[in-house]
Amino acid sequence: MSYYDRRSSANSSLVAGVAVFAAVLGAGAALLFAPKKGKDLRQDIKTRVDAAKKKAEDKAKQAKSKAQDEADSVKTKAADAVSNARDTVKTAADQVKGKADDAASKTNQAAKK
Repeated sequence: MSYYDRRSSANSSLVAGVAVFAAVLGAGAALLFAPKKGKDLRQDIKTRVDAAKKKAEDKAKQAKSKAQDEADSVKTKAADAVSNARDTVKTAADQVKGKADDAASKTNQAAKK
């Protein structure tokens, strides 16, 4: 996922969070100005607050899961990069050693002549 995709996703999450917050405030204001008995009004407020809380918890769980997935992906990519680097270094070291051995062998042969 590119930087711009993550940023767009973060902006979308922020917008969704603000929308939920605004909806809760609007619903609360509507309840407070509605002509109801105090007991009924308190029950309506409790029901809506509980629903908003549940929705916020669900969004938080989704965000946590997505963050964990991204972290796992980064860990995997980093491990792959380290493994590839090790393989490249080992291959290069083997080639250098082979050439050094060849040069030493040729030097020994030349010295024997």
